[in-house]
Amino acid sequence: MNEQEQLARLVRNNDLEPLDSASMLFDRLRERIGDVSQEKLEETKREIEASGAQIEGKKIKKFSSDAMPKASQKLPEGYSTEKTLISLYEIRDYLIDAFQASGVNSPISKKVVSSIEKVDNLIKTSGGEVDRFDPLNHCSGLQAPNSHKSAEKVVETTMQCYSLGKVEAAKISDNGKTINITFSGISDNTCWRAVGSVNSDEWTGNEAIDYVYTPREGHMSVKAYDNGRWIDKFAGGKYKVHWDLEEKAISQQEKQEKQAATVNVKNKEGDAIKTQNNNNDGDEDIGSPIKSS
Repeated sequence: MNEQEQLARLVRNNDLEPLDSASMLFDRLRERIGDVSQEKLEETKREIEASGAQIEGKKIKKFSSDAMPKASQKLPEGYSTEKTLISLYEIRDYLIDAFQASGVNSPISKKVVSSIEKVDNLIKTSGGEVDRFDPLNHCSGLQAPNSHKSAEKVVETTMQCYSLGKVEAAKISDNGKTINITFSGISDNTCWRAVGSVNSDEWTGNEAIDYVYTPREGHMSVKAYDNGRWIDKFAGGKYKVHWDLEEKAISQQEKQEKQAATVNVKNKEGDAIKTQNNNNDGDEDIGSPIKSS
């Protein structure tokens, strides 16, 4: 029966037996490609079995580890690729922390690195992105800086660079985490004094404490010198700053006397930072400001 006869039968005889379209397509395809030789079938069978698959009748069942789920198979209820990736990233971070704690040459470090690489492959397979893990980028021969010495450097830099008045006193406490500092100066006919406390869990040593006076307020902050200018660091939330401002009106004569006294202090030879441990709690007083260069 040719195609025209089949179409005519379909149009004229709607009440007859249903049309077997699959058989029609198969017969038509077979006419075009011809019969497959037994030799070709055996060769195809050997290739399938060599790839790790198993032939069961007309079905091919794959057992290799890289087999993907069939379209008909449903993922577990509540499955989320995004949640899976988040968990994998967290596991990776934990493993990197473990590697840093164990050291690059420890017996366990190779196993940790291997585990990180496997997690990286899982992340990529799941559609995520991750940089190649380089062990040498996550280990160091340097220990953490001494917090107290870093705080001392902050006080020293502040005394060297502060120009709107003077640093009357500075005291380091709380195992190097807190700097108590007092600024003073004269603005018009007002003598001001700002007593502040600046706290950080980790001083890097390149900071300085700054205070800019304005009537009844002013602003105390932490800054770091970078690329030729002072960059505000307080906004990052790493530092906690509190200060109280004292103001006193003075006469013109008193203003001149105080300004002259300030100049004399700055010009004294041999001014330097002096630390004195007055008690056993680690508090230290920083003495007179060092000479300005």
